[in-house]
Amino acid sequence: MGTVAGSIDEARPLTFVEHSLRSSGSQSRNEAFDVSCVRSKKCPLVANFSTMTPATAQATSASPELSQEATAALRTSLRGNVLTVDDGAAFQKAGEVWNKMYQDRAPRVIVQPLGNTDVVKALKFAEDHSLDVAVKGGGHSALGHGLIDGGLVIDMSLMRGVVVDPVTKTAVIQGGATLGDIDEEMGVYDLMFPLGHYRRTGMGLILGGGLGVAARKFGVASEHLTSVTLVTAEGEVVTCSRDVEEDLFWACHGAAPNFGVVTSVTVRLHDVGPYYGGLMLLPGAHYHEVARFLSQMTYAQTQDSMTGPLDGMPPVHVYWVSNKLQGLPTDDFIQTYDELFSGAPPELAPSMLILDLQGGEGFEKPAYGPLYLSKPTMASWYAIICWTDVSDREKGIAYAKKIKETLAPFSTAQEYANMCSAEGTQSAEMVGGEESLQRLRSVKQKWDPTNKFRSNHNISI
Repeated sequence: MGTVAGSIDEARPLTFVEHSLRSSGSQSRNEAFDVSCVRSKKCPLVANFSTMTPATAQATSASPELSQEATAALRTSLRGNVLTVDDGAAFQKAGEVWNKMYQDRAPRVIVQPLGNTDVVKALKFAEDHSLDVAVKGGGHSALGHGLIDGGLVIDMSLMRGVVVDPVTKTAVIQGGATLGDIDEEMGVYDLMFPLGHYRRTGMGLILGGGLGVAARKFGVASEHLTSVTLVTAEGEVVTCSRDVEEDLFWACHGAAPNFGVVTSVTVRLHDVGPYYGGLMLLPGAHYHEVARFLSQMTYAQTQDSMTGPLDGMPPVHVYWVSNKLQGLPTDDFIQTYDELFSGAPPELAPSMLILDLQGGEGFEKPAYGPLYLSKPTMASWYAIICWTDVSDREKGIAYAKKIKETLAPFSTAQEYANMCSAEGTQSAEMVGGEESLQRLRSVKQKWDPTNKFRSNHNISI
């Protein structure tokens, strides 16, 4: 049995939970994985996951853009998979993302690691062959950050392990786990922490803040991080926390993809319930009445009130916009919101306008880290504009921008990075202010001065 320790000399046992790992094109299988303590140049303790049965590589021939010898050597050196376009369906499957606006991006190589060492070797390969790098977790990024043209994608989908310790009420979560994976394993022990609304969403949701179910009671998902393990641009495996590399740990609460490949996190958990909830479907014509009622009711209730989950959506073309409201939703805001929703072009029928009522105990204190939630929050709105026909792209983007412009008088300038389709670098509004942005730039300069990790909401230095 492996251990996770507070120091290299003081180890405590963990309860291990077997988790199903799925290899592209292969049948699912249960594989135990072990957590062991090893030393790192940057930190005395690193959680290093090792899968006992390596996955069989699906790829058999090299991409024409790279020599067969180079690709074969990488494949031989890894426990995980190395895929190129010659691998057909397996390569296509590994490169799927939820937002089909970005599905046309074509990486040269996709690496599916099974541990920290595989990630280190993949980054070294990218460096040696001048390949840009993207990291794909759940593939749910609004801007398709998990894919990159002509580069190397590190697809974390084989690292989906979740280790729950019911005694200390903590969980160690690998970097490829989805919210569905996490929820299932926590549920065995009736434990939880706030997660997003979609089961297929990956680690980016947690590291980007993590609004979702139970946030009004317990705060956002990132508030529950106790440590983050990542592989840096220099190939070092580093575990950061409030006690070790605190600046890096702070920066990982909202901007982690800028500093490395996150291979695992540790989070604290809460007991479940008793809570009651369910799905209510109401006529759209009564939206403004329902929204007003829910707004008044939510803030009249105790701080135990929670918003509930939405069902998942199929992969579509998506453009997101969002903002934090200046306060509680007013009648004028609700009326304007209703008019925008009812006036959506029919081609954008799958679209959603979401009013997220926040406040409560979980939002009374400023969030830790460079987040737009750095100040107490009462409510936010999100517009998820969707279409299925590629020819409707310009219409969808234009409508999303119209929504943002129309709702600007009711909103702050603070935007939720997890729900932002605007291209470009991190803004002060996204990260909690100019002081936070300058601190982020300092952390970026230390850990990734050449900007190797730039397929993200990037920090300019």
